[in-house]
Amino acid sequence: MLPKQWSSEYILRDLLAQIIQDEKIKLNLVDALGISPVTLTRWITGKSDPRPQNLRHLINTLPTQYHEQMYALLRHENKLTRVSLIEENLRLR
Repeated sequence: MLPKQWSSEYILRDLLAQIIQDEKIKLNLVDALGISPVTLTRWITGKSDPRPQNLRHLINTLPTQYHEQMYALLRHENKLTRVSLIEENLRLR
């Protein structure tokens, strides 16, 4: 197991922090996800986690050059599987 500072969850949060240094991207994410900038900051710092249904929307809202890396990190953390199951359950309703 990787030390916390090198875990894929940490890398994912760090990557997101780097991405939103671009204010235009940050504002686009906040608007598209319907969240506050404070919520986005809390996701990055680990004080809270995005709801599973927001994870895929988060990635799809990012510039395309980050999609593959973010999906890979989420798959490594097994978060993408949970998102897929939740989405499938919602479609069956």
